[in-house]
Amino acid sequence: MKKLLLIILISSFVISCNGQGKEIKTYFENGQVKEQYYVDEKGQLNGEAKVYFSTGQLSSIGKYKNGKKIGERKWYWSNGKLRGSISFNENEKMIGEWKEFHENGQLDNIGKYENGEKTDIWKYYFKKGQLSAVKNKKNGSNIGE
Repeated sequence: MKKLLLIILISSFVISCNGQGKEIKTYFENGQVKEQYYVDEKGQLNGEAKVYFSTGQLSSIGKYKNGKKIGERKWYWSNGKLRGSISFNENEKMIGEWKEFHENGQLDNIGKYENGEKTDIWKYYFKKGQLSAVKNKKNGSNIGE
């Protein structure tokens, strides 16, 4: 058993070929996949990347291009429910609508990002779904307060 554990720890990744590049996997001590991602010939992240909880449940998923975050990224609670989602532009700045959820699935907050900064109206909610606050943002800071 110790030898098996040692082998798992020493060979903490598996490399195979795929259209996204070389696949890399790392593992928890319990044998569950910890991370799964792809690298190009330069060793840069390229393609889909997933991170898991030690239970095997998906923790986050996103894409990379030439080592940079690009496109939509999602995070999950350990119970499998969506925790949040946002997109990244070519400069790795958050853009578009942000939604974050409480662990019970109720909306926690919603707003907009422009070039990595919170902007416009942001709404915040209690765990049971009631509106708790509305804030106007510009360049990431509250305005009008």
